[in-house]
Amino acid sequence: MARFHPPLSTNAGPRSRFRFGLRSLLLLVGLLCVALAAIKVVSWLSLGMGLLIILCIAAHVFGNSLGTKLREQSRQTEGDGGPDATYRPSDRATVAFAPTTGLSERRPLGVIVVVVVGLGMLGGAVLGYWLLGMALEERANWANMTLGTAAFVVLGGFSGFAICTFLKVVIGANLEAWRDN
Repeated sequence: MARFHPPLSTNAGPRSRFRFGLRSLLLLVGLLCVALAAIKVVSWLSLGMGLLIILCIAAHVFGNSLGTKLREQSRQTEGDGGPDATYRPSDRATVAFAPTTGLSERRPLGVIVVVVVGLGMLGGAVLGYWLLGMALEERANWANMTLGTAAFVVLGGFSGFAICTFLKVVIGANLEAWRDN
């Protein structure tokens, strides 16, 4: 004799994307307990950095799933002028488009970006060594200074790359706009 299980929900509408059950709640409470117990072993700063890494990974996964969902939805809609919509030549004649720019083209970074990243890394190393030497004073040992300086090297290289590529795009867009006028 087969058992009849009534449906869990009689709601015929779309299901909620985020559903939490007892298993998820207990897992969350267990992870919280492990994190609070870990405070005795590691510092608050280390625990905060671990939490930041976990949140960054979760945000990345959420953004990826949201982007995939939106891309699939845009492919399903037709005739609304979406990215996959097809225009007839008569439609293009009546619609005024802005001139295309070269911002969508892929270009190599160039030597200037590599040089600026290297200078950013060098500046980060010098600034980090100096700041750590002032902040730690008598507690400064070889391990602290090496790890801190390495962190500042990464920050300096990343900052140099971000600033240089941003300026390269802005200057390139302005030059292209001035050439068209």
